[in-house]
Amino acid sequence: MSDTFSKLEALKFGWQALKTHLVFLASLMALILVLNLLPEVGRWQTLEKAPPLALFWTVAGYLIQMATQMGLIRISLKLVDGKQPRYRELFEDLATFGRYLVVNLLFVLLIVAGLLLLVVPGIVWSVKYQFAPFLIVDRHPGIKEAFRKSAEITSDVKMEVFLFFLLVMGINLVGLLAFGIGIFTTLPATMIAYAFVYRKLLERKRLLEAVGAGTEVPAAVS
Repeated sequence: MSDTFSKLEALKFGWQALKTHLVFLASLMALILVLNLLPEVGRWQTLEKAPPLALFWTVAGYLIQMATQMGLIRISLKLVDGKQPRYRELFEDLATFGRYLVVNLLFVLLIVAGLLLLVVPGIVWSVKYQFAPFLIVDRHPGIKEAFRKSAEITSDVKMEVFLFFLLVMGINLVGLLAFGIGIFTTLPATMIAYAFVYRKLLERKRLLEAVGAGTEVPAAVS
C-alpha cells in the first residue's frame, strides 16, 4: 500500500505554523515550563522536612503535566484546522481530563506489558494506540472507543507512523542537545506535525468508509 501521509509535508506544516505563531508558541512553552517547574520546586523544598507534602507536590506536578499536555494537543489541532489559538485553551474543556488521565495511564501500562513480552508487542501497541489521547481531546469518546478508533486509523500504516515517531524523536533529541533551548522550538513544531498526521489518518479513514472498506485512497508519498 502507498503511504497515507507525507512525513515531510507534516514537518513542513509544523515548522511553518511555528514561524507564523512564533511569539504565541514561544510564550506558551515558557508558560508550560513555569507551570511544570513550580510543583518541582515545592517537592524539593519539602522532600526531607515534610514527605506527605512532597507527595502532594508530586501528584500536583503530574496533574499539571497532563493538563498542559492535553492543552498543547488541543492548540496543535486548532492550528492544523487553521484556527487562531488562544492561551486560555491550554486549560479549556477539562471535562474530559479524567478520561485523558486514564487513557495515558493505560497506554503506558500497555507499552510496559508489551515490552516485557519480548519488546515487539510494546512497540506495536505504542504505535497502534498512540492517537487515543488525541481522540479524547478532539472527539471526547469513551476510553474504550478512543483505543478502538486509534487502532482503526493506524491499522495498516503502523510502519509509517513508527518511522514518523522515530523522526520526531530524533528532531526533539537534537533540540535537547542544543543546550536544551532548541526543544522550545522543536517540541511545538513536532506536536503540530503530529496533529497534522492525526488529521490525515482520520480523513483517510473517512474516505475509506465512504468508498468501501479495503479500497485504496490516493495519498501523498513521503
